[in-house]
Amino acid sequence: MNNYLLSYNTFALNPTEPQLLNHVQVNRYITQYYQPFMGTYILKSEAPIDALSESLKGFFHNSPYMLSQLFAHLAGGSLPSDIWHWINYGFIPAPQAPPPPPQGTTLAQLAGIGARSLSKPPSTP
Repeated sequence: MNNYLLSYNTFALNPTEPQLLNHVQVNRYITQYYQPFMGTYILKSEAPIDALSESLKGFFHNSPYMLSQLFAHLAGGSLPSDIWHWINYGFIPAPQAPPPPPQGTTLAQLAGIGARSLSKPPSTP
């Protein structure tokens, strides 16, 4: 799977952001995508760069854009670690399950209610 970086002018009148998102979602060459910020998409595709670029060219009309192949070992930045994992391996790892509560812990203790009864209010003197 190839990684590509699509950069484009967000101030261009054509295409609009919703139009571009729709085109990215339905483009037969794009299998996965991520938009880290406006004006940039990271795309995953089996297609070579010339086929992918050709599929975008007509959509952008006269608006400027740039498509370049992204090699993770030649890239850097402050994207979330899950996104780097996706770039390198093609999937976002499943979140770690939280540790189980200590033995003997009740739901009331977890909620911070303590040992008082839930069925009747505390009596007043």
